[in-house]
Amino acid sequence: MRRVQPDIKLIVDAHPLEVTAELERRQAGINLYALHRYYPMSIERLIDTNGEDVLIESVTPQQVWDTLVHSTETNEDGLAQWHDRAIDHSRRLDYKLAFTEWNLNAWWSLPRRDELWPGYGACGLGAAIMLNAMIREGDVFALATQSMLIGQSWGITGIRVDPTQKQAPFIMPTAEVVTLYNHHHGDRRLPVYYKTQPPLWQASIHFRADQLRKDAAVVDIVATRSRDNIFIHAINTDFEKPYKLTAQLKEFQTPPTRAIFHCLHFHTQAEQTATNVWANLRVEEASVDNTSVSVWLPPRSAGVIVVDLADER
Repeated sequence: MRRVQPDIKLIVDAHPLEVTAELERRQAGINLYALHRYYPMSIERLIDTNGEDVLIESVTPQQVWDTLVHSTETNEDGLAQWHDRAIDHSRRLDYKLAFTEWNLNAWWSLPRRDELWPGYGACGLGAAIMLNAMIREGDVFALATQSMLIGQSWGITGIRVDPTQKQAPFIMPTAEVVTLYNHHHGDRRLPVYYKTQPPLWQASIHFRADQLRKDAAVVDIVATRSRDNIFIHAINTDFEKPYKLTAQLKEFQTPPTRAIFHCLHFHTQAEQTATNVWANLRVEEASVDNTSVSVWLPPRSAGVIVVDLADER
């Protein structure tokens, strides 16, 4: 292949660690090694934190929404972070990874679907948490392509297309999150320190016995920057409660002059049925003073605060 196209980029799929180590030892010229990650897959059981089955009659729609949203693993602070031997392996051998397939993917295989299925809005919010986890591992991940781009039925379709052309194509919530982050992100990750620890969501049900996990932070924040802007990627997973976020920017030479908050608010299944939309994007000015930026994070939302640092170099 390189005889035909010398600058071609090669990705090894499936990422078996022993094969990766051997290819790296041979200096085979592989550019990236691929990971696939889907959560939570088929929802066939509802279990408690002890791994015991839960009566479906006792489960609320909010419990299912929260469990789906918080499918991604967390670190010791409850913030989204991947747990995978391949990540540690890549750091040890100094090679890069590619998420060639990823998405918040779920289908309901239990009774009470019409009542309990949270809808694709929850998938969009869960995909945002997956993106925050990826940014935290930005030293390892060089590429992340969400599955799948265009389709007519599957729940993880990015763009939904009606083959009969009776309905115009539209973007599904997981792809809306990717679009938001794609439009507003920097090329460097900034350290984030919480002065006030985010509240924790306490899991009451799980979908799989092998994914029993500890509590997760309700507010999950990562930050990136470009030459002229800071991008604060802020997620509020609380089902009902807004939170005020104040970001202190004392380490920068010039104070922030302006900040715009681009925020996606995700709807439940019932709300979507009433409005025929899974998410609403709103854009508003954030409150700025000499050292900080403040916004209110709506419940069930993922947003990016774009802070203008035009005078910073």
